[in-house]
Order: sequence, then C-alpha cells, then structure tokens
Amino acid sequence: MNFVVKPVGRFSWSVAAILLSLASGAACAAPPHYTAMLVEAPNPNQVAVSAFAMSDTAIVGLASRSPDWLNFASFITVKHGERTVFRPFAEVSQATAVSNASDVVGNVIEKDGSQQVYLRTASGKTTRPLAGFDVAWSGASGVNIAHTIIGAYSNAAGDIMTFSLSNGVLSTLPDLGFGSSAEAINDAGTIAGWVARDTTGHLVPATWNGNALSLLPNPNPDPSGDTSATAIASNGLVAGRYYAPGTGEAHALLWSGSGVIDLGSLGRKLPYSSANGVNAAGDVVGNSLGRVNDGNSAFVYTHGTMYNLRDVTSGLADSYTIADGLAINDAGQILVLVRDKDGFNANAVLTPDKAAD
Repeated sequence: MNFVVKPVGRFSWSVAAILLSLASGAACAAPPHYTAMLVEAPNPNQVAVSAFAMSDTAIVGLASRSPDWLNFASFITVKHGERTVFRPFAEVSQATAVSNASDVVGNVIEKDGSQQVYLRTASGKTTRPLAGFDVAWSGASGVNIAHTIIGAYSNAAGDIMTFSLSNGVLSTLPDLGFGSSAEAINDAGTIAGWVARDTTGHLVPATWNGNALSLLPNPNPDPSGDTSATAIASNGLVAGRYYAPGTGEAHALLWSGSGVIDLGSLGRKLPYSSANGVNAAGDVVGNSLGRVNDGNSAFVYTHGTMYNLRDVTSGLADSYTIADGLAINDAGQILVLVRDKDGFNANAVLTPDKAAD
C-alpha cells in the first residue's frame, strides 16, 4: 500500500519461529531503512490533521478546519492516495480505528453533548451501531473485517463496561470484577487489553476470545505496578508495556504463546519504553527515552534489536524529530508522530526499503 501522505490461544509454528528468532537476536540482520512521507491535510479546507490508527489498507484520525481544533471531523486515507473527510450525522467526530477492509469506527459528539460510537463501512454507509441499547455514552477502540467493534460504554445507571459488538449482539467482556479495557482486536476476533486485578486498580495484561478471559504472563517486578497489552497482530502476537513506579522504569513487551520478551529501551540510564503496535513478523513500534536530552523518540524493534526510527529514516526535514511510533501493518509501514523544532506535531508514514531486510 502506498499512502500519499492473556496466554494467547494457539500459535502456529511460524509464530514460534518468529519469536525464537527475535529472542536470539536474528544474528547479522541488517538495520532497517524507511522513507518518510508526511500525512497531508485531506483537502484545502482542513488546516491540520492528527492520525490515530493504521491498518493494512488505510490510516484514520481527525482533521480540523482551524489550528485550535475547535471544528474537527473524521478522515480516512486509503491506498492509492484516496483521502476523504466525513462528518457522521453532520456532527463533530474523530476516527479511532480502521479495519483491513477500510471500515472505520470512531466517536461522534451528539447535539446533546454525549459521545457515541459510529461505524462507517468501506462503501461509505454510516450507522450508530449501539443505538437501541441501554447506552448513555460509548467509545470505540477497534474494529475488524467482520465488523466486530470493541470499546467501552456506560449505561443510564452510570456503570462502565468494556464491550464487543458482533452481528448486532452486544457483549460485556468478563474481567476480575474491578474493571477492564479492550485496546485492540485482530481479524480472528482475539481482543487484547488489560484488567484491573484488585481494588487498587493495578493492571494486568489480558486477551479475550469470545467470552473467555486469559491473563498474559506479567514480568513486572513491582507489585504496585501496571502492565497492559496495547496491540495485537493478525497471527496473535501481542505488544504492550509494564510500568514500575518504584523505580520509574517502563518496559515495552512482546508476548507469544511461548512467553514474553522485554524489548529494552533506546539507551537512557533509566529504561523507559512503551509499545503501541505489532505486526505478524513480530516487529514492534512505540516510544522510548533515547539519548540524553532527546526526549521521547520513536522506535522499531525488529530482528531482536530496537532502533531509533530517526536514525534509520530518510525523507524528513532535519527540523523534524520522530516522537512516537503509533502503528505498524503487515507490509511493515509505520505510522509515526513527528514534531518540528517549534513543537508543531504532524504525522508521517514510513515505508520500509525491503532491500534492507
């Protein structure tokens, strides 16, 4: 695609081979290389864009008519450069996730001020999929090719639930009785996220298959710390992080059916990294504290090594830093947050040079 701009179920031998290769460092793998292209405003009426998610076919987010973001709408950029701004039901909205079939979910702010989930199919049809249920507020965090939507909602009594919606059936995902969050879903229907383990609200990583909750291995050494899963690949690999408040450390993580890998960090004395995306090859993206005074830098973890994306990317002006890796698809393209010397944020898509693999 070219843009203009928890144990985890059963795993195949190919997934096991990927993880074995990553853990051993895949000796002598050449560093990756990427070419960047900024995500442009979808049309001249939009002066700013902020991208949130990417699939194998599209990227989505919100576009604003003013730099103060007071008037914004959803946008989608699909392969071959087709870009569309849309306003579900003529209301303020933002797109939060996109499937590999270019179906979009997001949140619309209704005239009464409430927030509700919308679904826009690849054909352009838009619906409120939670209409008719006892839902006072809702927010979407993921969608797959089967139009299964995940997110959270509150009912009229104010109870907040994590949900999946499939074929018109709204299901509350099970947890340990103290709250949960569904962060991502793949096309097999496996959901990744976290559950609170007790009344203190501390988080542990989890996956759901249907109504079956599975807790992932938790390597966090701090009993007062939080660990969460944030992304899931098409083959079930899961990425996330743990935070240990006692030391201030955070570690990006990669789970497979055989265990969990600590991905390390970009080199600060205090390790700090967090993963946002993972693909079927086991490549992980996120952010880490890099060299002294660099602040947060985007990383890609591939072939057992974490790289600062700015060091392996061309096509960006020298004034830009790459602050965060937001998502990665199975083609290896990475959606990133970039920042110029004046602190202005933008997005770019990094396309890998396959010769570097």
